[in-house]
Amino acid sequence: MTIEFTRTGPPLAEVRLAEVAGSALPTDYRRFMLAQNGGVLGEIAHLPDDDSGASVRAFLSIDADDDSYDLADTLRTYDGRYPQGLLPIAFDASSNLILLDIGYQQSGSVWFWDHDGEADENEPPRTDNIVKIADTFTGFLRGLTTGFTPEEEALIAEMVAGGTARKGPYVPPGGFTFGGTT
Repeated sequence: MTIEFTRTGPPLAEVRLAEVAGSALPTDYRRFMLAQNGGVLGEIAHLPDDDSGASVRAFLSIDADDDSYDLADTLRTYDGRYPQGLLPIAFDASSNLILLDIGYQQSGSVWFWDHDGEADENEPPRTDNIVKIADTFTGFLRGLTTGFTPEEEALIAEMVAGGTARKGPYVPPGGFTFGGTT
């Protein structure tokens, strides 16, 4: 299924990308940013069979008209709240971050950061609230879908039939698990 964007960021020069995001960017992410400079998705996308709870509402842009999805603003707002060596690249439906590894553990991999599990103010960032969700940015993009797996469809139908469905984000049975290191 193709992910569709309702809008993307303004044209972006490589020098401006490096100025805001640094020069240690994986090639696939650099190409994505230079081609469309992030953007807001038409529908929230998720990774099928991923129990992290990760989804994508919008990819961060540079110099976007909408400050809520601006990379420079996000870097200032979230400075020191997630481990060094990770770069925020997207927001999920619950304002958690999708992060790109640019020197954390496996350069080029993609991680989910749950803001509900972050460290207290003036404490170092925790690592038990992050989990790797893709080995590469390209793999992450290719894995995104707005559809449901047959198992998810069956669970939704069962919940609706049983009257247990409610509005809000999907939480898998047993809750979410995180595989970050401490």
